[in-house]
Amino acid sequence: TRMTTGVGNAAVLNIAGFSRLYITQSSVVPGSSNNLTVSLASAVPLTVGVRIIISGLRVLLTPSNPALPLWHAGPGNGSTPGYFGNFLEASGEWDKSAGTLRLRVTRATTPG
Repeated sequence: TRMTTGVGNAAVLNIAGFSRLYITQSSVVPGSSNNLTVSLASAVPLTVGVRIIISGLRVLLTPSNPALPLWHAGPGNGSTPGYFGNFLEASGEWDKSAGTLRLRVTRATTPG
């Protein structure tokens, strides 16, 4: 049996990779208030509804929250290469026990 193939989102095994993904923190002091900053650039266009899952976020004190507020920084407008700006929902689904933050794309982007 031949595998069905497609292009872009129709591709059976299309995995969106990131050409840039950085996570930094505002403090290294255990138990202190801390802000995580995530910077990412997709190697493929992201369409509305795509889920981005950031995992491996362990030893955080923030309780699980299905609508954890997100802050979008910078001047990007979603079409500037290398910066997507405010292309995500205003909140993400934070699961403390799993160490995951689930985000949803609300505005299509271009690779960069």
